[in-house]
Amino acid sequence: MRIAIIGANGFVGRSISEDLAGRGHRITAIIRDHRVQKLPFIESILYVSSADANQNWKMLLDGIDVVLHLASPKAANKPSQKQKQEYYKTIVDGTLSIARAAVETSVQRMIFISSIKVNGEITNGPAFDINSTPIPQTCYGECKLTAEIGLSKISETQHLAITVIRPPIIYGPGNFGNIYSMIKFLHWFPGHTLPIGGIKNNRSLLFIGNLTSAIVRCVEDSSGKTHLFLLRDRAMISTTSLCSMILSILNKDINLTKRFTATIRLVLAFCMPRLSEKLFESLEIDDNTIFNTLGWNPPFSTKEGLTKTISHLKNK
Repeated sequence: MRIAIIGANGFVGRSISEDLAGRGHRITAIIRDHRVQKLPFIESILYVSSADANQNWKMLLDGIDVVLHLASPKAANKPSQKQKQEYYKTIVDGTLSIARAAVETSVQRMIFISSIKVNGEITNGPAFDINSTPIPQTCYGECKLTAEIGLSKISETQHLAITVIRPPIIYGPGNFGNIYSMIKFLHWFPGHTLPIGGIKNNRSLLFIGNLTSAIVRCVEDSSGKTHLFLLRDRAMISTTSLCSMILSILNKDINLTKRFTATIRLVLAFCMPRLSEKLFESLEIDDNTIFNTLGWNPPFSTKEGLTKTISHLKNK
Protein backbone atom coordinates (compact mmCIF):
# COMPACT_ATOMS: atom_id res chain seq x y z
CA MET A 1 0.00 0.00 0.00
CA ARG A 2 0.95 3.63 -0.45
CA ILE A 3 1.03 5.30 2.97
CA ALA A 4 1.36 8.99 3.79
CA ILE A 5 2.79 9.76 7.22
CA ILE A 6 2.15 13.31 8.40
CA GLY A 7 4.93 14.06 10.87
CA ALA A 8 7.19 11.26 9.64
CA ASN A 9 10.38 12.85 11.00
CA GLY A 10 9.22 12.67 14.64
CA PHE A 11 9.87 9.98 17.24
CA VAL A 12 6.89 7.81 16.28
CA GLY A 13 7.17 8.60 12.58
CA ARG A 14 10.73 7.35 12.27
CA SER A 15 9.91 4.15 14.13
CA ILE A 16 6.77 3.30 12.22
CA SER A 17 8.41 4.03 8.87
CA GLU A 18 10.90 1.23 9.43
CA ASP A 19 8.19 -1.27 10.39
CA LEU A 20 5.93 -0.38 7.46
CA ALA A 21 8.73 -0.38 4.90
CA GLY A 22 9.84 -3.76 6.21
CA ARG A 23 6.41 -5.12 5.27
CA GLY A 24 6.66 -3.78 1.72
CA HIS A 25 4.60 -0.62 2.04
CA ARG A 26 5.63 2.51 0.11
CA ILE A 27 5.85 5.58 2.31
CA THR A 28 5.48 9.27 1.57
CA ALA A 29 6.56 11.61 4.35
CA ILE A 30 4.72 14.90 4.84
CA ILE A 31 6.83 17.16 7.05
CA ARG A 32 7.51 20.83 7.81
CA ASP A 33 11.28 20.86 8.27
CA HIS A 34 12.87 21.67 4.90
CA ARG A 35 16.30 20.95 6.36
CA VAL A 36 15.40 17.25 6.33
CA GLN A 37 16.24 16.11 2.81
CA LYS A 38 16.29 12.37 3.45
CA LEU A 39 14.61 9.99 5.86
CA PRO A 40 15.35 6.27 6.31
CA PHE A 41 12.76 3.93 4.74
CA ILE A 42 10.93 6.86 3.09
CA GLU A 43 10.30 6.79 -0.68
CA SER A 44 9.45 10.48 -1.09
CA ILE A 45 9.14 13.64 1.00
CA LEU A 46 6.55 16.40 0.63
CA TYR A 47 6.93 19.68 2.52
CA VAL A 48 4.22 21.77 4.14
CA SER A 49 4.42 25.06 6.03
CA SER A 50 2.19 23.74 8.81
CA ALA A 51 -0.17 20.88 9.64
CA ASP A 52 -3.25 23.08 9.84
CA ALA A 53 -6.12 23.70 7.44
CA ASN A 54 -4.10 26.01 5.17
CA GLN A 55 -2.52 23.18 3.19
CA ASN A 56 -3.72 21.60 -0.04
CA TRP A 57 -4.27 18.23 1.59
CA LYS A 58 -6.24 16.93 -1.38
CA MET A 59 -3.20 17.32 -3.63
CA LEU A 60 -0.86 15.93 -0.96
CA LEU A 61 -2.96 12.79 -0.49
CA ASP A 62 -3.48 12.05 -4.17
CA GLY A 63 -2.75 8.36 -4.82
CA ILE A 64 -2.49 7.49 -1.11
CA ASP A 65 -4.19 4.40 0.34
CA VAL A 66 -3.73 5.09 4.08
CA VAL A 67 -2.91 8.36 5.80
CA LEU A 68 -1.29 8.23 9.24
CA HIS A 69 -1.63 11.54 11.10
CA LEU A 70 1.09 11.93 13.73
CA ALA A 71 1.74 15.68 13.66
CA SER A 72 0.75 17.39 16.90
CA PRO A 73 2.09 20.19 19.10
CA LYS A 74 3.73 19.10 22.33
CA ALA A 75 1.37 18.92 25.31
CA ALA A 76 2.20 21.58 27.90
CA ASN A 77 1.02 21.60 31.51
CA LYS A 78 0.30 25.32 31.41
CA PRO A 79 -0.03 26.33 27.75
CA SER A 80 0.03 29.98 26.81
CA GLN A 81 -2.78 31.52 24.79
CA LYS A 82 -0.62 31.21 21.69
CA GLN A 83 -0.05 27.51 22.38
CA LYS A 84 -3.78 26.96 22.88
CA GLN A 85 -4.47 28.57 19.51
CA GLU A 86 -1.83 26.33 17.94
CA TYR A 87 -3.48 23.29 19.52
CA TYR A 88 -6.81 24.14 17.92
CA LYS A 89 -5.35 25.05 14.51
CA THR A 90 -3.28 21.87 14.25
CA ILE A 91 -5.14 19.25 16.27
CA VAL A 92 -8.69 20.23 15.33
CA ASP A 93 -8.72 22.26 12.10
CA GLY A 94 -5.76 20.45 10.56
CA THR A 95 -6.99 16.96 11.41
CA LEU A 96 -10.49 17.55 10.06
CA SER A 97 -9.11 19.16 6.89
CA ILE A 98 -6.97 16.06 6.32
CA ALA A 99 -10.01 13.82 6.81
CA ARG A 100 -12.10 15.84 4.34
CA ALA A 101 -9.31 15.63 1.78
CA ALA A 102 -9.07 11.88 2.38
CA VAL A 103 -12.76 11.57 1.51
CA GLU A 104 -12.16 13.34 -1.81
CA THR A 105 -9.20 11.16 -2.80
CA SER A 106 -8.50 7.44 -2.92
CA VAL A 107 -7.61 7.13 0.78
CA GLN A 108 -9.11 3.96 2.25
CA ARG A 109 -8.32 4.62 5.91
CA MET A 110 -7.14 7.48 8.11
CA ILE A 111 -5.32 6.74 11.37
CA PHE A 112 -5.27 9.51 13.96
CA ILE A 113 -3.00 9.36 16.98
CA SER A 114 -4.97 10.97 19.79
CA SER A 115 -4.12 10.76 23.51
CA ILE A 116 -5.38 9.09 26.67
CA LYS A 117 -5.65 12.68 27.95
CA VAL A 118 -9.03 12.63 26.22
CA ASN A 119 -10.24 10.36 29.03
CA GLY A 120 -8.49 12.25 31.84
CA GLU A 121 -5.29 12.29 33.84
CA ILE A 122 -5.99 9.63 36.48
CA THR A 123 -8.37 6.76 37.22
CA ASN A 124 -10.09 6.56 40.59
CA GLY A 125 -12.32 3.63 39.65
CA PRO A 126 -12.57 1.32 36.65
CA ALA A 127 -9.90 1.42 33.97
CA PHE A 128 -10.51 3.69 30.98
CA ASP A 129 -12.00 1.85 28.03
CA ILE A 130 -13.63 2.85 24.75
CA ASN A 131 -16.99 3.35 26.52
CA SER A 132 -15.65 5.59 29.30
CA THR A 133 -17.04 9.11 29.27
CA PRO A 134 -14.21 11.45 28.17
CA ILE A 135 -13.32 14.02 30.82
CA PRO A 136 -10.21 15.83 29.53
CA GLN A 137 -8.48 17.96 32.15
CA THR A 138 -6.25 19.95 29.79
CA CYS A 139 -6.64 22.13 26.71
CA TYR A 140 -4.57 19.58 24.79
CA GLY A 141 -6.94 16.76 25.78
CA GLU A 142 -9.98 18.89 24.92
CA CYS A 143 -8.64 19.59 21.43
CA LYS A 144 -7.90 15.89 20.84
CA LEU A 145 -11.47 15.07 21.88
CA THR A 146 -12.91 17.77 19.61
CA ALA A 147 -10.91 16.34 16.72
CA GLU A 148 -12.16 12.82 17.51
CA ILE A 149 -15.78 13.99 17.54
CA GLY A 150 -15.30 15.72 14.20
CA LEU A 151 -13.67 12.62 12.71
CA SER A 152 -16.56 10.48 13.91
CA LYS A 153 -19.04 12.73 12.10
CA ILE A 154 -16.99 12.61 8.90
CA SER A 155 -16.76 8.84 9.12
CA GLU A 156 -20.51 8.50 9.57
CA THR A 157 -21.57 10.93 6.85
CA GLN A 158 -18.77 10.52 4.31
CA HIS A 159 -18.06 6.78 4.84
CA LEU A 160 -14.34 7.13 5.52
CA ALA A 161 -12.81 4.35 7.64
CA ILE A 162 -11.02 6.04 10.54
CA THR A 163 -8.95 4.50 13.33
CA VAL A 164 -8.34 6.59 16.44
CA ILE A 165 -5.60 5.49 18.82
CA ARG A 166 -5.32 6.88 22.34
CA PRO A 167 -1.87 6.07 23.77
CA PRO A 168 -0.59 6.87 27.27
CA ILE A 169 3.04 7.91 27.89
CA ILE A 170 5.18 6.60 25.04
CA TYR A 171 8.79 5.68 25.73
CA GLY A 172 11.67 4.11 23.86
CA PRO A 173 15.03 4.82 22.22
CA GLY A 174 15.15 8.42 21.03
CA ASN A 175 12.27 9.72 23.14
CA PHE A 176 13.05 12.41 25.73
CA GLY A 177 9.85 12.43 27.75
CA ASN A 178 9.00 11.51 31.33
CA ILE A 179 10.42 7.98 31.30
CA TYR A 180 13.68 9.28 29.85
CA SER A 181 13.84 11.86 32.66
CA MET A 182 13.21 9.15 35.26
CA ILE A 183 15.96 6.95 33.82
CA LYS A 184 18.40 9.86 33.75
CA PHE A 185 17.56 10.78 37.36
CA LEU A 186 18.00 7.22 38.64
CA HIS A 187 21.21 6.82 36.65
CA TRP A 188 22.59 10.05 38.18
CA PHE A 189 21.27 9.63 41.74
CA PRO A 190 24.33 9.41 44.03
CA GLY A 191 22.68 8.17 47.22
CA HIS A 192 21.82 4.70 48.48
CA THR A 193 18.18 5.28 49.51
CA LEU A 194 15.19 6.82 47.75
CA PRO A 195 11.90 7.48 49.59
CA ILE A 196 9.59 6.20 46.85
CA GLY A 197 8.93 2.71 48.16
CA GLY A 198 5.52 1.18 48.71
CA ILE A 199 3.64 3.18 46.07
CA LYS A 200 0.72 0.97 45.04
CA ASN A 201 -0.63 2.74 41.98
CA ASN A 202 -1.12 1.24 38.50
CA ARG A 203 0.31 3.22 35.58
CA SER A 204 -0.22 2.43 31.91
CA LEU A 205 2.82 2.96 29.68
CA LEU A 206 3.45 2.20 26.02
CA PHE A 207 6.77 1.13 24.51
CA ILE A 208 7.34 2.52 21.01
CA GLY A 209 7.76 -1.00 19.63
CA ASN A 210 4.30 -1.90 20.89
CA LEU A 211 2.77 1.26 19.43
CA THR A 212 4.30 0.72 16.01
CA SER A 213 3.22 -2.92 16.03
CA ALA A 214 -0.37 -1.82 16.70
CA ILE A 215 -0.21 0.87 14.01
CA VAL A 216 0.97 -1.68 11.44
CA ARG A 217 -2.02 -3.87 12.31
CA CYS A 218 -4.34 -0.87 11.92
CA VAL A 219 -2.78 0.12 8.58
CA GLU A 220 -3.38 -3.39 7.25
CA ASP A 221 -6.95 -3.56 8.56
CA SER A 222 -9.10 -4.08 5.47
CA SER A 223 -12.45 -4.24 7.28
CA GLY A 224 -13.54 -0.77 6.17
CA LYS A 225 -14.82 -0.14 9.70
CA THR A 226 -14.09 2.79 12.00
CA HIS A 227 -12.41 1.97 15.32
CA LEU A 228 -11.30 3.52 18.60
CA PHE A 229 -8.43 1.77 20.37
CA LEU A 230 -6.79 2.38 23.75
CA LEU A 231 -3.28 0.93 24.00
CA ARG A 232 -0.78 0.03 26.70
CA ASP A 233 2.06 -2.38 27.46
CA ARG A 234 1.08 -5.91 28.50
CA ALA A 235 0.87 -5.06 32.21
CA MET A 236 0.37 -1.91 34.25
CA ILE A 237 3.07 -1.05 36.74
CA SER A 238 3.43 0.92 39.97
CA THR A 239 5.90 3.80 40.26
CA THR A 240 7.90 1.82 42.82
CA SER A 241 8.04 -1.25 40.56
CA LEU A 242 8.99 0.89 37.57
CA CYS A 243 11.88 2.49 39.46
CA SER A 244 12.99 -0.90 40.76
CA MET A 245 12.97 -2.30 37.21
CA ILE A 246 15.00 0.62 35.87
CA LEU A 247 17.54 0.33 38.70
CA SER A 248 17.91 -3.38 38.03
CA ILE A 249 18.62 -2.76 34.34
CA LEU A 250 21.09 -0.01 35.31
CA ASN A 251 22.74 -2.41 37.78
CA LYS A 252 22.32 0.12 40.58
CA ASP A 253 21.74 -0.96 44.17
CA ILE A 254 19.43 1.66 45.67
CA ASN A 255 16.99 0.95 48.47
CA LEU A 256 13.46 2.19 47.75
CA THR A 257 12.13 2.92 51.22
CA LYS A 258 8.62 3.78 52.38
CA ARG A 259 10.01 6.23 54.89
CA PHE A 260 9.07 9.85 54.02
CA THR A 261 7.10 8.73 50.94
CA ALA A 262 3.86 10.11 52.38
CA THR A 263 5.56 13.41 53.19
CA ILE A 264 6.97 13.74 49.69
CA ARG A 265 3.52 13.04 48.28
CA LEU A 266 1.99 15.85 50.31
CA VAL A 267 4.69 18.30 49.30
CA LEU A 268 4.46 17.44 45.61
CA ALA A 269 0.65 17.57 45.65
CA PHE A 270 0.93 21.19 46.83
CA CYS A 271 3.95 22.36 44.81
CA MET A 272 3.86 20.19 41.67
CA PRO A 273 0.41 18.59 41.36
CA ARG A 274 0.97 17.21 37.83
CA LEU A 275 4.16 15.44 38.89
CA SER A 276 2.41 14.16 42.01
CA GLU A 277 -0.36 12.64 39.86
CA LYS A 278 2.13 10.84 37.64
CA LEU A 279 4.09 9.44 40.58
CA PHE A 280 1.33 8.51 43.01
CA GLU A 281 -2.01 8.20 41.18
CA SER A 282 -3.20 5.45 38.85
CA LEU A 283 -3.86 5.63 35.13
CA GLU A 284 -5.40 2.30 34.17
CA ILE A 285 -6.31 1.39 30.60
CA ASP A 286 -8.42 -1.49 29.31
CA ASP A 287 -6.89 -2.43 25.94
CA ASN A 288 -9.09 -5.44 25.18
CA THR A 289 -10.84 -3.82 22.21
CA ILE A 290 -7.88 -3.97 19.81
CA PHE A 291 -7.29 -7.63 20.72
CA ASN A 292 -10.93 -8.52 20.22
CA THR A 293 -11.12 -6.58 16.95
CA LEU A 294 -7.74 -7.11 15.29
CA GLY A 295 -6.21 -9.89 17.40
CA TRP A 296 -3.34 -7.63 18.45
CA ASN A 297 -1.26 -8.10 21.60
CA PRO A 298 1.82 -6.02 22.54
CA PRO A 299 4.92 -8.00 21.47
CA PHE A 300 7.25 -6.40 24.05
CA SER A 301 7.06 -6.41 27.86
CA THR A 302 7.80 -3.23 29.80
CA LYS A 303 11.11 -4.70 30.95
CA GLU A 304 12.10 -5.43 27.36
CA GLY A 305 11.12 -1.92 26.34
CA LEU A 306 13.07 -0.33 29.19
CA THR A 307 16.10 -2.50 28.45
CA LYS A 308 16.14 -1.35 24.83
CA THR A 309 15.68 2.28 25.92
CA ILE A 310 18.48 2.18 28.50
CA SER A 311 20.81 0.34 26.12
CA HIS A 312 20.29 3.10 23.57
CA LEU A 313 21.06 5.78 26.16
CA LYS A 314 24.23 4.03 27.24
CA ASN A 315 25.44 3.77 23.66
CA LYS A 316 24.94 7.46 22.90
